[in-house]
Amino acid sequence: MAPRKFRQVRLQAGHTLIKLMEIESPPQERTFDFQSGVQWLTLVIDDVPSCVARLKEAGVEFVTAEPSEPDDARYVISAKGPDGMIIEFVQPFE
Repeated sequence: MAPRKFRQVRLQAGHTLIKLMEIESPPQERTFDFQSGVQWLTLVIDDVPSCVARLKEAGVEFVTAEPSEPDDARYVISAKGPDGMIIEFVQPFE
């Protein structure tokens, strides 16, 4: 689907496959059949509160002030990535 030259790397972690692409000249605006860039990334980690504290010290901006405690996970919080992408951090129940 990439409209121009690109290179890619595929990473496997357990049963999860992550494909990263670098597109030589991505389109500036969304087209009907292609949009470059990741819009949302979820990372499952062991300790959301400690991670949030470290990232706040480093100047990372979060969507909410504190992690939420949803029904399906211990903690969830989202940060604003440097390119505008939302990065969600999830700590599952043990």
